[in-house]
Amino acid sequence: MANARGIALMVVAMAFFALADLAIKLSAGSLDQAQVIFILGASGFVTFAGLAMLRGERLLTPLALHPAVLARNVSEILGSTMMVIALATTPLIIVGAILQAAPLTVMAGAALLLKEPVGWRRWLAASVGFAGVLVVLRPWEAGIAPGALLAVGAMVCLSGRDLFNRMAPRELPTLVLAAHGLAFIGALGVIWSLAGPGQLLPPDPPWGIIAMLMICGTVAYFTITASVRAAPVSVVAPCRYSRLLFPAALGILVLGERPDWSLAAGATLIIGSGLYVLHRERRLSSLHTVPKAP
Repeated sequence: MANARGIALMVVAMAFFALADLAIKLSAGSLDQAQVIFILGASGFVTFAGLAMLRGERLLTPLALHPAVLARNVSEILGSTMMVIALATTPLIIVGAILQAAPLTVMAGAALLLKEPVGWRRWLAASVGFAGVLVVLRPWEAGIAPGALLAVGAMVCLSGRDLFNRMAPRELPTLVLAAHGLAFIGALGVIWSLAGPGQLLPPDPPWGIIAMLMICGTVAYFTITASVRAAPVSVVAPCRYSRLLFPAALGILVLGERPDWSLAAGATLIIGSGLYVLHRERRLSSLHTVPKAP
């Protein structure tokens, strides 16, 4: 049950992250990148801090100084900043494809740092998914957009965030953990906005896009944090592959993008590998629950 909950939360997170990414794309020209960082951090912090206080959870706790929590916050800042810049400079479908390498990165980290069991079949499936990403990108033909390197860095940092989520003290509530990470992002946004644009919001803010960014970013942030704390990282990580579907759909329906053969072939490899990993996990779980014969 815990594994199924973690998987469902990860898929929901991927959908809302895609919507938040779309909001960032739509904000180009009306919001500075620093202002986007400020909006994401400030709105998320107010939401999660408020919910935590309503539940009687302490925001100021010594657990917030745990090395895993601090490392998580640093990974969050770096990953979020690079992701916002990458989205502003790179097509949505390219960023979405690069993010599909995250399951392989997280699985390797989980096996090395958390000692979670990852069999050769899941390693092979994740490798096939990564090959699918390369088919989508086709670096041997036109190369990768400059912003794609930032997307790769964001993918690595956000994968590290997921690992540190798992390593954080279990006594630290999810809401408090999320609030601390978003507080750091909001603080960076304030400093960057005042040093760059000189103001936290433009004179005529695009309130519709800001609302979309705040809601989708907050929901996505909470569900991905809850996901990696509800089930082993090696179980929920393959579900990140679903993120490719959502940017592709939004790119077609909203941005007018048209997929080609490489996108279809790569997506088939990515989705197929993810479905196999989920099938393998269910099979192993069912074997573990079968009672032994007397």
